[in-house]
Amino acid sequence: MPTVSGSAALDTAIGLAFLFALLALIASGINEAIAGFLKLRAANLENALRHMLERTDDPGAASPVSMDRMMAQPMLDSLSPEGAKPSYIPSPVFASTLLDMLDLLAPAGPAERDDPVAALTARIDMKLPDGKLKAALQALVREAQGDRDRLRVGVERWYDATMDRVSGWYKRRAQKVLLVIGIVIAVSINADAIGIANTLWTNPSQRAAVVAAAERAADARPTATAGETDKLEAVSDTVGDVNALALPLGWNNQEGDPRNVPEGVGGILLKLAGLLLTAAAIGLGAPFWFDLIGKGASLRAAGRKPPRSQEA
Repeated sequence: MPTVSGSAALDTAIGLAFLFALLALIASGINEAIAGFLKLRAANLENALRHMLERTDDPGAASPVSMDRMMAQPMLDSLSPEGAKPSYIPSPVFASTLLDMLDLLAPAGPAERDDPVAALTARIDMKLPDGKLKAALQALVREAQGDRDRLRVGVERWYDATMDRVSGWYKRRAQKVLLVIGIVIAVSINADAIGIANTLWTNPSQRAAVVAAAERAADARPTATAGETDKLEAVSDTVGDVNALALPLGWNNQEGDPRNVPEGVGGILLKLAGLLLTAAAIGLGAPFWFDLIGKGASLRAAGRKPPRSQEA
């Protein structure tokens, strides 16, 4: 039986973290494939633009600077294939498009050509309905103090700040979806964190093989990225990596097998706890676990700290 004083505890933790990292890669790949298929990022951007441009004090008031009109502008229309919507707009492109649309709200007279910011201020005050867009642009114009370049930078910063908040909303929603996927994965393959930790703790040869694979993978840092097809291929490859670990995953009814369905209230509760631990670990994401594996591998390579010499 391994002892805590050796490296068995650390190796068990590394092996368990490696399994969590692989399962998190699978969950992340599935999540991204679903988001790509449903075009969730594009829908998220569209909702954000409507929130920025179309929130007026009078719900019946139509804004001449709407999300649909903005997306029809050449600079934005060229960002996506025909019939599709972009999932990302650079802030300089957004700022240029918005200011160009405001310039087109009314023709510029001779005096306005000499002071384009003043002309833009008049268009904002007269042509835009009262609401969030008008208030934000009026504040940005005042901060620009007659400098159109400063106004452009201000619009870019406003857009970036809004997109940062939107990204936070998207990540929180994605985290919930990832947790659901993690629960499905953990239950479907019987990824019981407690049972697998016990297997690694009591089986030195299997523990050593899993730790070796973890250290190799931590150097490579696999990720599920790129297009939808590539994401699904990455998921398939990662499933093969999980199978190669030869851990007690899956369900059966053989007596004495750790994959057996538990009997008794205590066994069932312990199994549920192990599955929920795995699902929660998957929700932390693969980068978290690969970083932890790297730190564990460094600690493992350094060995235990030698004892201090005792003075007489």
